[in-house]
Amino acid sequence: PYQVSLLVLDSHMCGGSIIRPDLVLTAAHCTSKYQPSEMSVRYGSSIRDQAGTVVPVLYKKDHYEYDPSSMDYDISVLVLVDQIIMSASAQVIPLASSYSEGGRVGLVSGWGALSTGGPSPSQLKAVYVREVDRKKCNDDYEGAITERMICFMDTGKDACQGDSG
Repeated sequence: PYQVSLLVLDSHMCGGSIIRPDLVLTAAHCTSKYQPSEMSVRYGSSIRDQAGTVVPVLYKKDHYEYDPSSMDYDISVLVLVDQIIMSASAQVIPLASSYSEGGRVGLVSGWGALSTGGPSPSQLKAVYVREVDRKKCNDDYEGAITERMICFMDTGKDACQGDSG
């Protein structure tokens, strides 16, 4: 119920999370090249291109230190034209009240590709993944993981193109 589809020119681009009835949290690499008038959010549906409600984006705020080359500070907040109507299928995501690194399990959800370069599902998918030590993650990603990033993965399970946000 926390997941939304970020639409750019009416097509799914990325995911996002409802953080307040009028705010969606997503990734800056999904929004930085677009004007708010080109973006909208579909909520209340687990089907990528159907049902739910589509709300236009009024304003976007990409993090002022977002760096597209390193993906550091890859975060954006979208202000919606209308508030999301809360229901069983649309809810504000509970945010963590504290942070502790190591050993956590996370839920990754989205309509991203099922394999690298593969097709994207129409039905929302979700998978549990484990937090990976930053050093191991940096080894796997050739030192690209900054102190502001977290790393979750599991054997045969991961996010893919279209899951960002």
